[in-house]
Amino acid sequence: MKVTSFVMALTCAIYSAASAATIDLETPSLGVATHREDWSATSGFSSNGAFFNNTFDQGSWAGFALSRETDTTTPGFGNQYSARPGSGFGGSAQYAIGFADYFNNTLPTITLPSGQRPVSVQVTNTTYAALSMRDGDSFAKKFGGTSGNDPDFFKLTIRAFDLGNAPTGTIDFFLADYRFANNSLDYIASTWQSVDLSLLPATTATLKFDFSSSDNGMFGINTPTYVAVDQLVTVVPEPSTTAMGAACLFMFALRRLRVRRAGAMLGAVVISGSSAFAGIYAPAAGQSGSTAIAAGDSRIIEWANTVVNLTRGPQNIANPGGPLATFGTASAALGAANNSLVSLGDGGSITLGFPLPIGNKPGFDFAVFENGFASAGLAYLELGFVEVSSNGTNFFRFPSISTTQTATQVATFGLLDATDLHNLAGKYVAGFGTPFDLSDLVGVSALLDVNDVRYVRVVDVVGSINPSYGTTDSFGNFVNDPYATAFSSSGFDFDAVGVLSAVPEPGTAAFGLVVIVASFTRRRRSA
Repeated sequence: MKVTSFVMALTCAIYSAASAATIDLETPSLGVATHREDWSATSGFSSNGAFFNNTFDQGSWAGFALSRETDTTTPGFGNQYSARPGSGFGGSAQYAIGFADYFNNTLPTITLPSGQRPVSVQVTNTTYAALSMRDGDSFAKKFGGTSGNDPDFFKLTIRAFDLGNAPTGTIDFFLADYRFANNSLDYIASTWQSVDLSLLPATTATLKFDFSSSDNGMFGINTPTYVAVDQLVTVVPEPSTTAMGAACLFMFALRRLRVRRAGAMLGAVVISGSSAFAGIYAPAAGQSGSTAIAAGDSRIIEWANTVVNLTRGPQNIANPGGPLATFGTASAALGAANNSLVSLGDGGSITLGFPLPIGNKPGFDFAVFENGFASAGLAYLELGFVEVSSNGTNFFRFPSISTTQTATQVATFGLLDATDLHNLAGKYVAGFGTPFDLSDLVGVSALLDVNDVRYVRVVDVVGSINPSYGTTDSFGNFVNDPYATAFSSSGFDFDAVGVLSAVPEPGTAAFGLVVIVASFTRRRRSA
């Protein structure tokens, strides 16, 4: 059995490695050059299997250039090849600069590696565009205008197409946004930001980078139409559903160990050699690339202070007439994450309110805390869907993904790999929150204002792979997590919600002063 397991481990490792690719743009090497904008001989350049288009004619270029420029201070067209952070993603040397030439109908375009679909890409402003928006120049206005109140924006739209050049979807990302009622929320992206591409269809073959701006003139967009790009992640569609993936998972569900939960020693199936089939999403807390938010993170500026609703689910959804989950009280959900818990039961939910509304800023906006625990390189995790609302009536769910195998039910005390999970609360162990970015819900409905989110709801994932009971992610895949958990602390064990980007209410001192002045003026006019 040891030889068989080793061979299967090696096979699975090769299989997994072939499933995903990271286009880091470190190749082709620029050598001693700081940038290269002329790839006309080949109409572009290839990096890790992806092709980046380029046109060049008598000093004018469009599409993508390759760069290692570091100038973050010099304004103007002469500094068009520098990313605003001063380096590639994570401090890497090389990255790409995309430029859209609307006069010649040329958009920066990436052709994906054959048979791969996009998962994410890192983007940010160039120094040229960022300083133009911040300060204005001879062609473009200063964002916000003289008063700072102009509702300006600079939006990147990533347009996806299949092999036949038919559109498959679009993803929007605001490189700058000055449309907030509170000017302190206005921003120009100056750090690398991850754009989630995972919801684009598997048929996507090319990505085209398009721009729109509030600053337009007789010749089109005045804002410099540039973007810096790095770390494009792609993957073979749905590797976990292949027979090979299922075989790997089955072969490794072999040995048992003892884990402690609620003071008792309980058996758990552990998948050995988990690194052989690690997923493509952010890893566990403490590992490089993790997005986990620590409970003591200084970026957390408020916690939920109101329980609007708590609906307990059954301890076992297969026995709907049985007892409900009872562990913990609603008040345990309030305040900072401290491992004071309220259990939701199968399919149960909790809805929270906050001192100040949550707003959509660059990066993550809030984090949800549960009480999972690590074991043997994996973790015992109970998962939840997350929904938000501006009005308390209409709730909108974050797109979620689970690539955990669905051939075999994860047992009551089975373990999960965080890299198989995306936008599911409970992804991280106790003391670390799963973060959510409201940018994922931009434009989902006129009923949701992503800059005025007043309620967060967590709904327990029923982790059964039985179609009669199980719940599915945004792709329709069953979310396989520990099931059944037929005890009083069944289901998602909710700890807290920490907010990273609160929006000041209009009832602040400044607003109050405006009201007083307006009232005084009205009285004088009526006198």
